[in-house]
Amino acid sequence: MSEEPTFPRVFTQCPNCGSERRVAGMIAADLIEQGKASPKFGAWIFAQGSVILPDKPAFSAPRVKWAVDICYDCGTMYCIQVDVGIVMRQASPPDNRQLYRGN
Repeated sequence: MSEEPTFPRVFTQCPNCGSERRVAGMIAADLIEQGKASPKFGAWIFAQGSVILPDKPAFSAPRVKWAVDICYDCGTMYCIQVDVGIVMRQASPPDNRQLYRGN
């Protein structure tokens, strides 16, 4: 029986060389140490994607977000965290503007 996936999923080592040193992670740690950033500050490249069917209005949609960084030792860009959830969309108010069509 396969294991159920759990999220968020965190990857702490470069899949290429095994290093735990990341470029943006090191920059964030340096800024925190200098007092220029909050201890909660993190630095990485972040992306998010949602699945929305164009023919069906949706107020919520599945979403996947992931963060990537670059290995300091070998330069490999890799995913450091992936998470899934639901994106809630707000309903758009009706457009009350009416186009004037002259006769």
